[in-house]
Amino acid sequence: MPLSLMSSVKIRTTLETLNRLIREATETLSSGELAQELDGALHDADRLPDRDLGALARNTVDAMEALQLRLIPSMTLLADGFFEPPADQTPNTSIGYMNSKAMAAVVEAKIPDILHSHGSLTAEELGPLVRVQPTRLTQLLDALVNNGIFSYDESSEKFSNNRCSTLLRRDHWTKWHLWADLYPNFFFDVSRSIPAAIRTGETRYAAQIEYGTDLSLFEYLASQGKSEYFHRVLGAGAVAMSKGLTIDYPWEELNDEVVVDLGAGSGDFLASVLRQNPSLRGVVVDLKHIADIVSPEIAAGGGANGRFVDVADRMSAKAGDFFGDIPAASVYTIKWCLHNWMDNDVVRILRNTRARLIPSPVARFIIFESTKRPGRSGPVGAGVLPGTLIFS
Repeated sequence: MPLSLMSSVKIRTTLETLNRLIREATETLSSGELAQELDGALHDADRLPDRDLGALARNTVDAMEALQLRLIPSMTLLADGFFEPPADQTPNTSIGYMNSKAMAAVVEAKIPDILHSHGSLTAEELGPLVRVQPTRLTQLLDALVNNGIFSYDESSEKFSNNRCSTLLRRDHWTKWHLWADLYPNFFFDVSRSIPAAIRTGETRYAAQIEYGTDLSLFEYLASQGKSEYFHRVLGAGAVAMSKGLTIDYPWEELNDEVVVDLGAGSGDFLASVLRQNPSLRGVVVDLKHIADIVSPEIAAGGGANGRFVDVADRMSAKAGDFFGDIPAASVYTIKWCLHNWMDNDVVRILRNTRARLIPSPVARFIIFESTKRPGRSGPVGAGVLPGTLIFS
C-alpha cells in the first residue's frame, strides 16, 4: 500500500531525528571523560555494574532492538535466522557459526595473550608470533572487530585488545577463554542433530543422536573421560559471575548454617560463597565421578594447587543425586541445573529436596536460573536453545 504524503513525511522526519540523536549519543558516550566513566560503571570486569545505570542501559538496548526489528527488511531477518546465533539479534555483523569458530580460532592461537604482552600489532607483525597467515588473520579479526571483540586502528592498521577480548586472555581471572572451546566446538557438533531431535516420535536428545548413544550427556562425558573438562568450563562461568552471585543474595541471613549445593559441578560457586561468608560451611553434592574430581581440590593433599584449600576447613564434597539420596540440610542451593530437565523431572527434584529439608528459622532452597524475557539484554544464556532440547 502506497504511503500517504503526510505519513511519508512523518516517517522520514522521525527517522532523521532518530538517526541524528543516536549518532550524537554514540559520540557523546564514546569520547573523553564520559567514556571512561561509562566503562567504569558498566564494563569493569573486576566490579559489579552500577545497578541503576545498568538497568537503564538494558532498557535502552531492548528499546533499540525493538526498533531494529521494525526497520530491518523481512528478507534480512530471515538471513539473520539462517546465519546468526539465536542470542545475537544484531543484523549483518557476521555469519553466526563462523563467528563462533573465529572466536575458537583466536583463543586457540592465544591472540588475546600476545596482544596483551606485545601491545598493538599489525596482522603482519602478529601472524608470525601466533603461527597464522597474516592475510587470513586479518579476515578473522575483521569479523570479530565488527562484533565489538578486539579493536582496530585504521591509521596504523594495528589490532589491539579491547574490554571484550581482554576477557579471553588465559591469565584473566574470569577464565572465559575456556568457553571458546566447549561451545564453538563441542556444542557446535551437537547442534547438527537438532533437526533430527525435534521430529515426531524422537525421544533422544541432540547430543544422544550426534554421538550415537542412549546415555545422557553427563553419562556420556563420564564414559569418555571428559567430565572434568566439561565442569571446569562451567566452573569458569561460576567464577566469572561470582561477584554478583555472592553479593546479590543476603547470605548473611544464613548465619553459620551448612549450605548444600546440589548438582554443584566443579565447586567454584560454593567456594566463592564460602570465601565471602566466613561463618558458612558448605557441601558440594554431585554424582560420584564429579565429587571424586572436586575432593582433591579441597583436601590438604591438594597442596598449593588445590583450588579450594583456602576454604578446606569449611567445605567438603559428597556423592549424591538430586533425584535420590542427598544430605539432609536446612539450606540448599542449585545453580543452572533445572533448565536442563523437563518439567516433571524438575518437580521430582523439588519434591526430593523438600523431603530432606530440615525445618529451621533460616530453612530455604535457593535456586539460581536464567529467566526468559524478550529483548537483547536478557541474562547470559537465556536466549539460547534450552538444554532439554540439546542434551538432558
